[in-house]
Amino acid sequence: MRKLLLKRAPHNPRCPGPIVRSAEEDRILAQQWLSCLSVPHLLSGRSEEAKDFQPRFLSSGIVNYVNQCLGLLYFVDNGPGASLVWNPYTKAQRYIPPPTRADVLHTPEVGYTYNVTSCFGYDPRSGAFKVLKYVNHVPQIIEEDGIAYDNGPDEEQYLLYSTQTNRWVDFPCPEFSYQLEHGSVYLNGCGFWIGFGGDIVVSFSFLDENFSSFPLNIPTLNRRDHGYRVIMVEVDEENALGFVVYKESHFQFWTCVINSEPDDGGCEWLKRWEFCVDFPEECGTSSLFTAVKGRPLLVYENGDELVMFMVNLNDQLMVYSSAAKELKLLSLFSYPRALQLISYHETSIDPNSV
Repeated sequence: MRKLLLKRAPHNPRCPGPIVRSAEEDRILAQQWLSCLSVPHLLSGRSEEAKDFQPRFLSSGIVNYVNQCLGLLYFVDNGPGASLVWNPYTKAQRYIPPPTRADVLHTPEVGYTYNVTSCFGYDPRSGAFKVLKYVNHVPQIIEEDGIAYDNGPDEEQYLLYSTQTNRWVDFPCPEFSYQLEHGSVYLNGCGFWIGFGGDIVVSFSFLDENFSSFPLNIPTLNRRDHGYRVIMVEVDEENALGFVVYKESHFQFWTCVINSEPDDGGCEWLKRWEFCVDFPEECGTSSLFTAVKGRPLLVYENGDELVMFMVNLNDQLMVYSSAAKELKLLSLFSYPRALQLISYHETSIDPNSV
């Protein structure tokens, strides 16, 4: 990922660290960035200067994904190697060492490749930041006498890292496969993601270091209609997760308020928005396998307006305003499925001191 578009916001009161600015400076900064990100501003075609940050030390040379927690960004390597925690406000960085060979089940030398995803979060009890890494060990295809076969079975592994101990440990796999998908959201000491198959929401507690799950029971989502897709997004509400349900040009935005233990059914689903988007031809040509011209990336509410950032089939960034009922194509392109938008809150937390 070569470019990262960040929404800069005022200090999050749930952050454990102080911010080194006054309330008046917070107010001015918020006004500046709300003006920058306001839909009329974007619809006019103006944009702010983008700055590249390239963590070149990563073993694969590729940033696969970026997680955020309480103002810190965790750069996920596309392999089993090193990673990085970065504070965009203070520019402080922390190097996360790779797991040792003793921690990893298989290495490429024995015929396995890696599919690695990670979840980044904060443990309020110990004050440490932690990373849950999911490793899917995939056997390489071996061909003998014109016949191709797997070199062994797929195997799952979880590794847990803590900034307090500065080391990885092998973490027991849960009874059921909670395959960690990209797009986890941190909330109240837990990392949440949509489980494999799309019918459950999985959480991992960084406090108690255990898994739990609850059904993805969006009332209007008919699981027999395989055309619908769901993504999870962060929302500026306490105890709430956001979900975008979409199919072709039809979009719904839901919030799930977690009132108690989610696996005990303590969730309240609320539909906030429903709308259709008219996609122009510039968004790309749909096919049987690419029916969605706009894939949601980031959603936020600005009073009575919903603003949704999307990427089209040409890997171009777009923004939709529910107030203007207008879609704007922005002058920002990326490599296929490489564009990611993150909403983060500024903090002065030093990743090297936790």
